Amino acid sequence: WIDLAPSRVASSTTYVEFRGRTAYGQRSTIPFHVTSSDWQESDRLLSGIITAFGSKTTPIEIGGVGTFDGVLLNALSKPRIEGTMAGRRMRAWDVEWGTGQSHVTVENAYADVADAIVRKGNAELRVEGRFSLGFPRSDGGEEISARIAADKWPLPDLRHAFDLDEYPMNGGLSGEFHLYGAYKEPFGFGRADVSSGEAYGETLASATSAIRFEGQGAR
Repeated sequence: WIDLAPSRVASSTTYVEFRGRTAYGQRSTIPFHVTSSDWQESDRLLSGIITAFGSKTTPIEIGGVGTFDGVLLNALSKPRIEGTMAGRRMRAWDVEWGTGQSHVTVENAYADVADAIVRKGNAELRVEGRFSLGFPRSDGGEEISARIAADKWPLPDLRHAFDLDEYPMNGGLSGEFHLYGAYKEPFGFGRADVSSGEAYGETLASATSAIRFEGQGAR
């Protein structure tokens, strides 16, 4: 065993504190704390460290500032990371999502998210599920399997995240959805309520519909 005294690693945008023990990188229990002023740079740093320990890891597109408090378990080359993340100006899929916090477990290039709450102005998202850290996956696995509850979330954000910019629809989206499969062509179902909306140049006070996602389209 190697016992690690309280230690730290720092770059211009990332600060990490850690301690714990490892059986020469194979059996590990290493509690740690991360403070980041740029999650993209921090992800590049951590991906480089994991790659150096023998597991090639590619950074994902992510942005924002925040903290992560957790523990690294198992082999350093194939770790399981459990913890709590809090962030501001969070960015993913080329969309800024605002502020949020979540319990997260990372393993096998997946992030399992629980009790996630994301807020942007008066809008709110609650999320539970599994998200692939990068896509398409080399193992052919699902990229998303999640339940999402939205309250007045801006439709342009969701259109852009799922590559649906060509559909001229705006407004605040509320509803509950279960999505699975591929990020860009998901399957699933849900119910949507749109308030203060606009579709194809026409304004509307509200709209309600059940929705079924069918990969290349929605019914």
